[in-house]
Amino acid sequence: MNDFNKHSQKMNYIYKKIKESLDRDSLNYLMNARAYFHDEQRNLLTEMEIYQSRGVSGLTEKERELFTEMGLFSENGFYLLEDRFIIPVYSASGRLITLIGWYNDFKKYITIPTPYFSKNVDWFNLDNALELSFSAYDGLVFVVEGIFDTLSLRAIGLPAIGTMGADVSRSKGELLKIFKKVVAIPDNDRTGKRSIRDRSKQWVLPYNATFLELRGMVRFDDEHQYKIKDVDNLVSWFQVEDVRSMLLEVAKSTDKYVIIDL
Repeated sequence: MNDFNKHSQKMNYIYKKIKESLDRDSLNYLMNARAYFHDEQRNLLTEMEIYQSRGVSGLTEKERELFTEMGLFSENGFYLLEDRFIIPVYSASGRLITLIGWYNDFKKYITIPTPYFSKNVDWFNLDNALELSFSAYDGLVFVVEGIFDTLSLRAIGLPAIGTMGADVSRSKGELLKIFKKVVAIPDNDRTGKRSIRDRSKQWVLPYNATFLELRGMVRFDDEHQYKIKDVDNLVSWFQVEDVRSMLLEVAKSTDKYVIIDL
């Protein structure tokens, strides 16, 4: 067994142990914190068991050594994913390479540092997107910034990958060449707009890519308007079929740049 397989095997064991402590009643908090309204989003989060971890008590000495070896404890012995929602990250071949913990605090995300994961190289949800893209969408993929942007698109049945940041490195850009069509959707903020304006610098994409710029505001029952800041908002605040149809229509474009003003 090579080192990568050993690593994946250890991560699988750790993930199995963490699942024993997941709070399945925590999903309502996540739905509210993300302003999710659709059953499709709830169903995917349930299927993936993205729940809050309530600790890892009862570890044997060997298990604690393994958790420490794989970076789940701080130098002070604190469990890094305590009370965070656990999100698994898989390689293109479907091997578990790291775990990310999310919570709605100032840190947002904590990533377990493992030797086989790098944000400069790895895409979130690539294994799922590859299968779905070529089985149902003739090689189409949607490229977004965040993990939850990615999950929202996956929830409505679209092939999506997340860069887990605000740029696309050259290494990540090379991986995109396996897809026949790429639709890139940066966040609707200053950094995202700069990515579109200077797209050859921050988002290194193949020739078959179309940038989609989201614009617009949404008014709910109250008198306030809310800016659509990312794909997560787009999926959450509009009808699922409308979003799917709109994005698939953009995917047909041969233009390098498309604007949707909602």
